[in-house]
Amino acid sequence: MKYNIMLKKFGSIKVAIVLLILLIAASIIGTLVPQGLTQDQYREKYGESKYSIMTKLQLLDVYHSYWYTVLLFIFCLNLVTCSTINLKPLVKILKNKNYVSDSTDLSKMAFYKEIPVPSKTNQAKLNETSQQIKDIFSRSLYKLKYSDESINYFERGKISRLGPFVTHASIILILIGGILVGRLGFNEYINVPVGSTVDVPRTNFQIRADDFKAEFYPNSQTPKEYTSVLTVIEGGVEKLTKTIEVNHPLEYRGVRFYQSSYGASDSVEIELSKKSPDGSSKEVIGTYGFTTGHEILVPNTQLKIVLANYVPDFVLDESGNIGSRSNDPQNPAALLELYDGNELKYKSWVFQKFPEFHASKESEYSMKFNASGYYTGLQVSKSPFLFIVWLGFFIMVVGMFLSFYMPYKRIWVKTSSNKIEIGGLSYKNRTGFDKESNRLNALLNRL
Repeated sequence: MKYNIMLKKFGSIKVAIVLLILLIAASIIGTLVPQGLTQDQYREKYGESKYSIMTKLQLLDVYHSYWYTVLLFIFCLNLVTCSTINLKPLVKILKNKNYVSDSTDLSKMAFYKEIPVPSKTNQAKLNETSQQIKDIFSRSLYKLKYSDESINYFERGKISRLGPFVTHASIILILIGGILVGRLGFNEYINVPVGSTVDVPRTNFQIRADDFKAEFYPNSQTPKEYTSVLTVIEGGVEKLTKTIEVNHPLEYRGVRFYQSSYGASDSVEIELSKKSPDGSSKEVIGTYGFTTGHEILVPNTQLKIVLANYVPDFVLDESGNIGSRSNDPQNPAALLELYDGNELKYKSWVFQKFPEFHASKESEYSMKFNASGYYTGLQVSKSPFLFIVWLGFFIMVVGMFLSFYMPYKRIWVKTSSNKIEIGGLSYKNRTGFDKESNRLNALLNRL
C-alpha cells in the first residue's frame, strides 16, 4: 500500500511541474553562462576562483553535465510512472462492453434530438428505418458496437483515448535520445588552413582543406557564398573528398563537417637567408612556419625569429596606425624580428606581394614570407542515436493527431412506435460534434 502511495505521488503532476521548473532554470543558466569557450576566455571573464567553482558545478557545459542528465532521467521516470498509473484504468474502460440498456435515458446527454414517427408506421417500416440508420452512421465512419430491436449504439475515434499516452511515450523517447546524444555525441569547432591537415577531435582520422573560395557581393566585403574542398584521411589513406558549403556538410563515419566560418590565416612561412660579404648573393638558411606571437630557434645557431604581428590586408591610416582593411589576405604583411642571442639584428614589416619593400640593407640577414591565405572554419559534430529523437517527434505528431483530430464520439439511436431518439457524447471538440450530429439528424429526418 505504501509503495503504491509513493508511486502515485512520484507520478503526480506536481512532481512533473517541479522537475520542469528545475529543467527550465538549468536551461536559463546554460543561456546566461556562455558555453563552449576556452579555459583562457573563462579565466579572463570570471577570474580564477569563479572559474574553478563554475567548473566543479559543471556550469560551463550545462547540457552535457551529469546533474542535467540526471534531471532529464528523473523526468523520464516521472512520465513513465504517470503513464503506467493511468493506463490500467483506461484499458479497463476500453475493454468495457456494457455499452447500453433499454432503459438508457438519451435526453440527459449533451446532444439530444427527437424525431417523431407517424402513428401509422408498422414494424416492418421501423425495421427498415433501423437499417437505414445503420447505413447512415456507417458511411460517417461510425462503428456499430451494439444493436437490438429498439436501440443502436455507435462510436468513433476510440483509439484517441490513447493519444496522451502516445504523446508521453514520444516525450520519453525524445528525452532518452537527447541524453544519449548529449553523453555520446560532441560538437567542436576547428580552423583548417588551406593546404593543411589537422586531427579531427575525438576521432582517429584527419581532415585536409584542399581549397577555399569566397564570393562577395559587388563593392562589398560581405560574403555571398563560400565553399571548401575537404579530404578525409584515415591511416594515411584518402577516404573521401567533397566540396562543402553552408547547410551542405561532408559526413564520414557519423561525423559531420559543416561550413561555419572562414578567415585569413595567421600561420605564415618564413624564409631566412644570409647575404654574402659583398652583398651580391645570399644563402638560404632555412624555411620555418609558425603563427603570430610565436618564435622559432634556428637550429645550430644563436638566431631566433619572432613573428611579432601579422595583418592580412595591410593599411596605414592618417595617424600612422597599422591595421587591416579586411579579413581577406589582399595585402598580407608580417612584422618580423631576428635576434642573435639577445641582440636584435633585424626588425621590419615584410610584405608578401612586395618582398623587396622595406628590406634592410644594413643587416646581413634577409627574410621573406608566404602567408597561408585562408583558413576554413568547420563545425564538427557527431550525434549518435539522433534517430531516436526524430522518431520521438514523429510519434508526438501521431499522439497529437489522435488527441485533437480524432475525438472519441458516442451516439445512441433509440427507435419506438412513436419517435426516434438520438443521444450523443463527445469528449472533445463538442462544437464540431454538434455540427456533425445536426448533419446526421438531417439525414435521419429524410427517412
